[in-house]
Amino acid sequence: MASGEIVTVVGANGAGKTTLLKCLAGIQPVSSGSIVFRGETLTSVRAHARVKRGLAQSPEGRQIFTNLTVEEARALMARPSCLLLDEPSMGLAPILVAQIFDVVKGMKALGVTVLLVEQNAFSALSVADRGYVMETGRITLSGSAAELIADERIRSAYLGI
Repeated sequence: MASGEIVTVVGANGAGKTTLLKCLAGIQPVSSGSIVFRGETLTSVRAHARVKRGLAQSPEGRQIFTNLTVEEARALMARPSCLLLDEPSMGLAPILVAQIFDVVKGMKALGVTVLLVEQNAFSALSVADRGYVMETGRITLSGSAAELIADERIRSAYLGI
């Protein structure tokens, strides 16, 4: 991912999107393959050390780190170069969803790379530079966000169009 790029992974509930982010963040072990960030292999690097290297994850559904203070739980406090966002629009009113995605777009302007996992495919692809479709733990389709929005398979399966 390039600096300041927004990349989204969309897919149905249970497709493996959150598991992907947990592996990238070091919360869950990787069963195969490797994780490389800025040319450094992070597969065996502990989660807290990944944050020090510029990789930060938002709390899943705002619930995973409920025992942390505001300072400990806020991903942007670490001034990451790459921010992993897991379903930031989950359970929010439409007006708040729009605000969340405006903030995501603002991250790009600050040069923060964002990996956005989201079931709200239309909103996610609307702010992304490129995207991936995940089904049962595998990437089944990829392309620019514009290409994915225009793809009839995506429009019918994920956009309800």
